[in-house]
Amino acid sequence: IDSMIHQLQQELVDIAALKSGIIWREKGERSARYLKSIHQQRTTQQYIPSLHVSDVPPTATTADDIMQEYAHQFYQTLYSTDPITTDDLSRYLDNVHFPRLLHAEDTDTLLYPITLEDLLFQ
Repeated sequence: IDSMIHQLQQELVDIAALKSGIIWREKGERSARYLKSIHQQRTTQQYIPSLHVSDVPPTATTADDIMQEYAHQFYQTLYSTDPITTDDLSRYLDNVHFPRLLHAEDTDTLLYPITLEDLLFQ
């Protein structure tokens, strides 16, 4: 399986090289110049020169420690859960409908072990 995965990954790399229009492979090695330019490009795209820290009055900061703190607060708030009541949850679940149900024959097949053949012939 590992050799098949490696072969598939190599094919994907070959296709990406062809699509990019850049010859970046030479004698089986990746071009250091190409990899360096990709790294620099992505680093430039990911760089945040300043961060808006408040709307009133509109202010921005370039201090790394302040930007990290505000980014941390932003994502902490973004990914925290909102409190909900039991009534809201009940109303939501009452309105969720699952029109597709599995037949008895289909549920039996879910319990069968997955074989290598199942994976290879998908």
